[in-house]
Amino acid sequence: MLVLLILSLFWIFNPEKFPKSRPEITDYKQTSTYSDVINFVEQITRSSSIATLSMFGKSYEGRDLPLVILSKPKVSKPEDESVRGKFVVLIIGNIHGGEVEGKEAILHLLRKFHINDEFKKMLDKIVVLAVPILNADGNEKISRENRPHQNGPEFGVGVRENSQGLDLNRDFTKLETPEIKALIEDVINKWNPHLVIDCHTTDGSYHGYVLTYATGLNPNGNSKITSFVKDKLFAEVTDKMWRKYGYRIYYYGNFIDPLDPSKGWITFDHRPRFGTNYVGLINRFAILSEAYVYADFKTRIDATEKFIEEILRFVVANREEMLNLIKEADELALSGGVDSLGIRFQIKEFDKLEKIYGYRVIEYVDTLTGEKKRKVSDKLEIFEIKNFGEFKITEKRKVPIAYVFSGKFKKHCRKAH
Repeated sequence: MLVLLILSLFWIFNPEKFPKSRPEITDYKQTSTYSDVINFVEQITRSSSIATLSMFGKSYEGRDLPLVILSKPKVSKPEDESVRGKFVVLIIGNIHGGEVEGKEAILHLLRKFHINDEFKKMLDKIVVLAVPILNADGNEKISRENRPHQNGPEFGVGVRENSQGLDLNRDFTKLETPEIKALIEDVINKWNPHLVIDCHTTDGSYHGYVLTYATGLNPNGNSKITSFVKDKLFAEVTDKMWRKYGYRIYYYGNFIDPLDPSKGWITFDHRPRFGTNYVGLINRFAILSEAYVYADFKTRIDATEKFIEEILRFVVANREEMLNLIKEADELALSGGVDSLGIRFQIKEFDKLEKIYGYRVIEYVDTLTGEKKRKVSDKLEIFEIKNFGEFKITEKRKVPIAYVFSGKFKKHCRKAH
């Protein structure tokens, strides 16, 4: 015990002795390997009074999947008394092995909770669950040939799919991958997080935002929870990201036609096979974070890190209202207050035109080859256009009195809280 106390005091008074991530020690030329992540979380939790490390499952190739639990006092399971009444936040990184910014941002955040008094104080009101490397196998297939359009890191990143060749962020309803099965059974079902933040990196449009975001897109989710995220959380965090850091952020999407931005901006998909849509459908707050692929690697990590930090600040300040919204949504569902649900949906635009920052893509003919080619303008413009960022229900069905499942589904079923 004396040795642990000495180590703990040494870290408190020597914050520079905390581990650094691989990007930090390589001038952002490399991303962290699986062993880097494990070494980092083992070192930071070894003598910590607020952090516990556990392994919640294994990847397809058998790698342990780490979960770091931040709480004050330190806890190891959701039944611990000090968890009661606190707001539980789950942060997921690296669900796509080549999208590594969330992985690095989470590691930096774990360190910050140990050296920054503001963040330590947050743990009086919240519990943070951190899964820095969900797609551990995909992360290890690092190559310069992966995501070649991406602006760093110089020595490459991993691949999108897991070792089954499956996209983990399309598996939240079929549960064919060991990674998502473990996440659902041993993290989400057990800890019942109130908010889930899922960190990604974009693939598409040349736009003017260092980061874009979304919440649950399925209209069957609780409308009060969805509206709260959009009208309050996103509004405040967007404002603070610009005023405090000069980072412009906006709703996730792509230009419908990169050659003609006037056609509008469009989001992704309403189906619950996507993680944030799944979370929205179980009456919880869901946030998708998408770092901008054409920003430099260091900026992408920093923007992701600061986005998560501002969300946590918002949660601490608005915890009671958010918990009440969840309680109300759960009571409505359990009391039979929802008599019908949508089965078919159609994308729809926001109520008003949006001013969206972006770059024009210009098509031209190569004078030497005669081929049609494209280039991106270097001028940032503002396009006042439609944002097709929501879905509406076009067909409903009445909710039955009960559902019948075979016994093999029992361990996957989410308990009512």
